[in-house]
Amino acid sequence: MDPLNAKFAPIYVSQNSSLVDVELAGTAPAATPGYSQSGRPLPKSKTPFQSAMTSAFAKGTSFRIISNGISANVDLEGIDLTGTVAGIITEMEGRINANLPLTSKIAIDKPDGPTNPAATLLLRIRCDSGDVFIEPASSNDIARSLMLGTAQGGLEVSRYSNSRPQANAMVLKISDLVTLENIAKDAFDTITIDSTSISLTGPYSINIGSDFIYQDNLDPLLSITGNNDGVREKFAIIVDAINNEMANNPLFRWNAQLWGSRLAIIPTEGGDNAIGTLTTGGVDIGGSFEKNVRYYSLGASGNGPFQADKIPGSDGSTPTLSDYTNTFPIIDQEVDIFNLMILPSDDGHTPETRASLWGPSSIFCQEKRAFLLMDPPTSWKDPQTATNPTTGVNSLRIGLVKDYSAIFFPRVTIKNNGLDRNIGPSGAIAGLMARIDGSRGVWKAPAGTEADIRGITGLEYRFSDRDNGILNPKAINTLRVFPNGIVNWGARTMDGDDDFASEYKYIPIRRTALYIEESLYRGLKWVVFEPNDEPLWAQIRLNVGAFMHNLFRQGAFQGTKKQDAYFVKCDNETTTQNDINLGIVNVWVGFAPLKPAEFVILYLQQMTGQIQV
Repeated sequence: MDPLNAKFAPIYVSQNSSLVDVELAGTAPAATPGYSQSGRPLPKSKTPFQSAMTSAFAKGTSFRIISNGISANVDLEGIDLTGTVAGIITEMEGRINANLPLTSKIAIDKPDGPTNPAATLLLRIRCDSGDVFIEPASSNDIARSLMLGTAQGGLEVSRYSNSRPQANAMVLKISDLVTLENIAKDAFDTITIDSTSISLTGPYSINIGSDFIYQDNLDPLLSITGNNDGVREKFAIIVDAINNEMANNPLFRWNAQLWGSRLAIIPTEGGDNAIGTLTTGGVDIGGSFEKNVRYYSLGASGNGPFQADKIPGSDGSTPTLSDYTNTFPIIDQEVDIFNLMILPSDDGHTPETRASLWGPSSIFCQEKRAFLLMDPPTSWKDPQTATNPTTGVNSLRIGLVKDYSAIFFPRVTIKNNGLDRNIGPSGAIAGLMARIDGSRGVWKAPAGTEADIRGITGLEYRFSDRDNGILNPKAINTLRVFPNGIVNWGARTMDGDDDFASEYKYIPIRRTALYIEESLYRGLKWVVFEPNDEPLWAQIRLNVGAFMHNLFRQGAFQGTKKQDAYFVKCDNETTTQNDINLGIVNVWVGFAPLKPAEFVILYLQQMTGQIQV
């Protein structure tokens, strides 16, 4: 949550998500000094303090500090440990600051530690202008002995920690850590989460070590912390006990983790707004845990104790024509290439709104060399309503770039929460086209027995061959139910009405032309700023010819010889001197398209007479 950090949440999420923008609600809490606090309590009295520090210094004198982003190696060797408590700490502070620039200077505070069996203090290394992190030195280290740094049992709090959301768990409060350390080791022997009681005796006993929770059970001769690492020791036992319960009790839905010196108990199942309960037998430490919901919920459903302003969310209004047309420039800027467009219907769309979208969308597809897949109006019930001169398919052609679009009928049926629902077929057709493009190529019509539509359960209406004979000549592509499944049985553009005699009557012809055009447009970028003369033209003919010949070998064109299938022309006839003066080079490319066979005509004749052998 540091505004100057590269991963500042509002900026990081907004820049990395295409759907979500994050901003701070109101004013963020003021930054507080960052600090790294030792986990080892040190006696407040002079003589015991000197003794504890002498013991720690005997094990090492060095550590690594990172203060306000600046790292430095610090060596405390030579500090006079015979002085007062304040004097020793002041000398440590000066030794650290001698290795840091002005913007990273630190101060050492002395917050109270546990008071049992005697008053203690903790070392808190604070930086008012940044965060502080302590790491062990590679040799002669004292960080482990003083328990400085999170990994060594210390506590580190960043300047912007108050701006972070509360964890979705039950987590020990930082402010209650010292209170917990003051508790006797045998103060409680069970922990109850919701209604499940877990024993902290036997293999999971925390009644170990000396008298208090912060005192560990390690052999004093082996301990480098003066047997002061009891909090992590006992929390680790509690973690094991809780996770053992989770592994053996299918009704127990909590997982435990140790976060540095803090115990976190995390829900694994349950409602988003569920908040657990926690108590311990004997001395109850349940109140020392912050308890939060399992998940934060946006809108009015957000019910956690760390959420405010539960404002109902809004799905927005039904998109209108202007919403779509305003999106097209954004797509043009941010989407490098697309070749199919579908417009899924919104629940609030009226037939008039749907009809108004097709024209502008087809124009945008024409600009981007893409193809628009259209859904039929819900008012179409049969071939007669689909071909009605007033309300049928001809009404949709008004303002439409007809050879850049195609319509499919009827709607398809899917399962939605166990119920049948009819939706537009364009999404299924887009998937079908992608499959045929990959297996056969764009020059193959996405129709026929291999063009089965998958992932649907049926069609809104079924059509006969006679119905198909009415719809197909009007360029309405029908979906049919055949023994091999539900298939697309049409391959015409909206310009494919038999009365139009369009050269782009068929979808594969238009899409093949778009594929060639887009490929050559991208493949000839190298031509720009090259000398515009015969050597360049020859290179263009070679490159474009190789591309077209590769398509010819794949069966994309009509004809058995390349001379009949395609041509490439780029010379002084296509590019005149005036074109050269204007900075233009013209490339003419032609191809013989493969038209799909829509009908199979059979002539049957009965032969009479004897068969001669």
